[in-house]
Amino acid sequence: MASTGHIKPRKGKDGSMSYQLVVEIEPDPVTSKRNRFFRTVRGNKKEVAKALRDFQAEIDSSGQPSALSAMKVKDWMDQWLKLYLPNIEETTHRGYREKINSNPCQYVTLPKKIKYEADYYTKAEVADVLDKVKGTDLYLPIPIEFYLGLRRGELLGLHWSDIDMDKGIAHIRNNYVRGEKGAICKTPKSQAGIRDLPIGASLLPELKKARAQYNMNKLAMGTAFTDSDLVICKPDGTPYKPDTMSHKWERFLKKHSLKKIRFHDLRHTCATMLIEANVPMKTVSTFMGHSNIQITLDTYAHCTKAMEQQAADTIDNILSHVI
Repeated sequence: MASTGHIKPRKGKDGSMSYQLVVEIEPDPVTSKRNRFFRTVRGNKKEVAKALRDFQAEIDSSGQPSALSAMKVKDWMDQWLKLYLPNIEETTHRGYREKINSNPCQYVTLPKKIKYEADYYTKAEVADVLDKVKGTDLYLPIPIEFYLGLRRGELLGLHWSDIDMDKGIAHIRNNYVRGEKGAICKTPKSQAGIRDLPIGASLLPELKKARAQYNMNKLAMGTAFTDSDLVICKPDGTPYKPDTMSHKWERFLKKHSLKKIRFHDLRHTCATMLIEANVPMKTVSTFMGHSNIQITLDTYAHCTKAMEQQAADTIDNILSHVI
């Protein structure tokens, strides 16, 4: 997915100008932290603009700044001294250089990567959540998550025009995410994210009620209403910020003393219920919009282990009558 980028001018104490290039890609899917990369350059307007394009191309092709990732500490230190401390005394300059005469990272023991394990609700917990969410402004978002397992941005980017009420199909085409200057609507994370999902028979009537309420609000508020066509929006039609939805969910859990899981884990709950119901893993992968089945297998290892035990029990039951 293409990155976004902008330029921040910086004026040094000596009046010299440098420019910070800022390139941003989609937030981390697990931590939701922003993924931004920075680089400082000098030059005229044309040169700086080209540097930004080149920097974005690096990020778009590899997900990280290729030149920076290969830079040695010594080279980075030289660049830092030239850019940020151009007028210091020679003795001070030498002092900095002596402090970094070798790469200190070679003495660091890297921590082992901790594999993230998706959290989820059991069927009983899902029933409890659905019971308590009735009558709240989360009543539509939460059932949609349990039924369709959308990413948060896909949920907030879902338009009424994306829903075919007659055929009972939700066309997932948009991803509403946090950008540099506010939330923006983009295409899903990958081509696999663009998908058509059948809507459950018990969810469809709720969507029809919500659509009718949207039209009534539009008629009642007149010009005060923003006709965003969004399925999940405020009463006046304006969109929710992505983080706002997560915060509303956290407050709901606290108020009702429910097991605390992330909003994104509602998506994991949907996938877990499908797998536990013996839906083929490839079908689950497609339903969730994963770019390949390995992502599904890795993310839902807790389910595959249970399935392996089920397979072992099945073969044991077959052979117990033979051995």
